[in-house]
Amino acid sequence: SWLSTILVIRFLLPADYGLMAMANVFLGFFFLFADLGFGAAAVQAKTLEKDELRKMLGMVIIAHVTGFVILFAGASLVGQFFEEPRLAPVIRALSFNFLLLAAAVLPQAQVLREMEFRIKARIEVIAMVPSAAITLVMAATGKGVWALVAGAITSQAIRTIAYNVARPMFLVPMFSRGPIAGLARFGALISLSRILFFLYGQVDVLIGGRILGTDSIGEYSIALSLAVIPLEKVLPVITQVSFAAFSRIQAEPERVQRNVLRAVQLVSLICFPAALGMAAVAGDLIPVVVGPHWVHMIVPFQVLCLTMPFMAINALYAPAILAMGRPGLNASNTAVTLAFVTIAAFVGVKFGVIGLCVARLIAFPCVLIITSWRTFISLKIPYLEFANKCAFRAAASLVMAAAVVSFRSALAPFGVSAWRLGALIAMGALLYGGLVLLFQRVVVRDLIGLVRS
Repeated sequence: SWLSTILVIRFLLPADYGLMAMANVFLGFFFLFADLGFGAAAVQAKTLEKDELRKMLGMVIIAHVTGFVILFAGASLVGQFFEEPRLAPVIRALSFNFLLLAAAVLPQAQVLREMEFRIKARIEVIAMVPSAAITLVMAATGKGVWALVAGAITSQAIRTIAYNVARPMFLVPMFSRGPIAGLARFGALISLSRILFFLYGQVDVLIGGRILGTDSIGEYSIALSLAVIPLEKVLPVITQVSFAAFSRIQAEPERVQRNVLRAVQLVSLICFPAALGMAAVAGDLIPVVVGPHWVHMIVPFQVLCLTMPFMAINALYAPAILAMGRPGLNASNTAVTLAFVTIAAFVGVKFGVIGLCVARLIAFPCVLIITSWRTFISLKIPYLEFANKCAFRAAASLVMAAAVVSFRSALAPFGVSAWRLGALIAMGALLYGGLVLLFQRVVVRDLIGLVRS
């Protein structure tokens, strides 16, 4: 999927990504709370009766159908807000995903509840391959933003079918709350957290799209998409696995504490070198991989790469907090994040695309300090132990990035090329890997065991 993403970028224009980013501001908002949090509630609950599942299904259907109707009917209003008439048909087409998603919520939750991650992985691959192929073919044949739309609809349709084949649930929906009031309260707080999470993820696009226009916000969204590729491809796996696992051991807080720190260890081991390494080689990475016409995106991409470790570690707290039955804390943490990112975006947008990127870089370290402090008090995790888990990886990554920048300067006479990019990546990987194996061999062995388990 990484390869497909990169190839598609070479065929599409910034305006195509700008339209998709604008559409996702409103579609994503409805998607995040459309299941009313019942998917997560079904995973976290210790027991579930058939009548509870039937009533959950009824409420999920009502929510998704309502979301579909609102978006389909209100698409033109969204287009008017952004002063972009091409947006309305894109939103109407993507709104059909609401109907597809309604049929997948409970079967997917059952797969996660049973910790059948191999089944989930197979479904994701089955959905990714044809959707990526359709997107690439349509992009190559000049279909513009509709390539992205077709890929999104295809992916969701295949996922819905596959989850229902893997875990068929022959349930007749019941349209009343009754005995699921407890699950409904948990789900409501989950939905609130998702809304806040979505808003802080999209507020920069919302503000920038309104003030900077389609092309500029398209460039920003592409730079952000490339910068967080490691995050988007790896982190959802870790968070979904950890939420299901933490839910299983919610009665053993010491095991939860220990495994939160192990998750931080694993993510920092990957994200710090990936972020600093991509920033260091961006001058070669963008023109070689995406194309020379995107060189103006190099600096925004570098700045956004530096935000990735802070975003990644911050995202690890929610699975543990929710598994321990504290959705209110998760919602308030997300509200803190939204407040910082919104203020930063309003200030940064005055300085254009670079301003938005720098604003994000300033906001997320501040957010991580606050959410870490609040989470560790709740879960009784020593702050110094957390800092110790991250310090070496950050320092080793800085050494690696400095060495790569120096090596790139030495190779400057050879110009930008694929072989020079490969040499820089290989040099950085060998240096960072050597430092980790030299000073953190026990940690690496422990994390390999964690991943295998």
